[in-house]
Amino acid sequence: MRTVDIKGAFLKAKVPDDLELIVKMEGDLAILMNQFCDEFKIDQHGMMYLKCIKALYGHVEAARLFYNDLHESLTMKMGFVKNGYDPCVYNKKTNEGMVTVRAHVDDLKISSKSERELLKVIDNLREIYQEITVHEGSSHDYLGMIMTHDLDKQCVTINMEKYILACIEGFEEEVSDERLRSVNTPASNYLFKTRKDNGVKLTREKTKLFHSTVAKLLFVAKRARPDILLTVSFLTTRVKCPDQDDWKKLMRLLGYLKGTADLYLTLLCSNLNNLTWYIDGSYASHEDMRGQSGAMLLAGDCAVLFRSNKQKVNTRSSTETELVAVDDALPTIQWTKQFMYDQGYDLETIIKEDNRSTILLMKNGKLSSGKRTKHLDVRYFYVKDLIERGVLSVNHCVSDDMIADFFTKPLQGNLFQQLRNVILNLNHKEIAMEHRSVLENSDNLTICSNAEFPGEPVTEEGPSELCVKE
Repeated sequence: MRTVDIKGAFLKAKVPDDLELIVKMEGDLAILMNQFCDEFKIDQHGMMYLKCIKALYGHVEAARLFYNDLHESLTMKMGFVKNGYDPCVYNKKTNEGMVTVRAHVDDLKISSKSERELLKVIDNLREIYQEITVHEGSSHDYLGMIMTHDLDKQCVTINMEKYILACIEGFEEEVSDERLRSVNTPASNYLFKTRKDNGVKLTREKTKLFHSTVAKLLFVAKRARPDILLTVSFLTTRVKCPDQDDWKKLMRLLGYLKGTADLYLTLLCSNLNNLTWYIDGSYASHEDMRGQSGAMLLAGDCAVLFRSNKQKVNTRSSTETELVAVDDALPTIQWTKQFMYDQGYDLETIIKEDNRSTILLMKNGKLSSGKRTKHLDVRYFYVKDLIERGVLSVNHCVSDDMIADFFTKPLQGNLFQQLRNVILNLNHKEIAMEHRSVLENSDNLTICSNAEFPGEPVTEEGPSELCVKE
């Protein structure tokens, strides 16, 4: 694999005749341009207007113009074919195997089993764009992710420790609190709890900082640290008008990240025979009684894609909540199947569901509706059509093995750490899971005296937080 940075990329893209990009200059810069070339005129208002013949950094259209140029170079000049379901992925079949180019503006990631074919692509890019920087070796810094390839183990690790520590900068005083340094989960049991009076609002400056930090952590959660995805998912619902409780939840999350910044996601290349989706829904988790949807994709033996989101409708039963969770994930499920097909993998898609009533609704639609489910919108039975057409299948999964539970409720203790190891593929093998059965065994539970609702001390009558013994 190689990563390539195209120097001055936007300046290499020509502006089409039917588009006008105008640059306005004034003051010393306008005078300097006029001295450089007297054809550049300054008007009576001291302004200079120039028409660009090539894209320029700062223009909204610049990135699009370079993408069009790169697309033409890859497809017309180099023989690549764009993936129909991701406009930034290009493939080229050769006698020595597939070559794939992944583009993010002017940063390219090129991979192939054939070193010779890979070098050919790099030579072609150098011929077209002249100035390019090529990064070699087993580790690459790509978009804030440190990707390390291990050919012997056939795996890739994605580490974002540097990016995470940069996010924590500026919060050192608050996250250095002894209680935050000792937390081993990103959120307490009270993650979804909010005050009815909306609590004490943050200042405008703190609100901006809260919003930007949550956005950065969402980037981390979706790429290398799915163990914080549930917490970040909730915090994204609070960015418009956060209060002090939300701030404390963010500080707890940063405290957890500070202690686990070196954790990484491992992607494996073994047993890629099907795409297995674990989907779960948590009934009435939020204060407005809406549920939480969670989903995780296993590609072969490896967890590669994760979802966690607050449901947009209220449901009347856990069965309906599970059905809404499946519907929430369906667009991503279909996209994944088609994306992999365009990459050359025709894989069976399987949904794992732990609610038998939901499975009956998915397979039979309205025929399996009872008094509590007759009101369901027809869109939630779209999955029935997909099953009948053979696009996907659904299998029952016992609740103890429902990994997606990790993305619907804030788990604690050993249970959290065990599922985290599975999801991050830390042990590179299947780990025996004890899921809900762990919580059902009272011998494994103890009462935490420091449990508290954010901002309120614990009283004898107040709720206590259950923690699994280490």
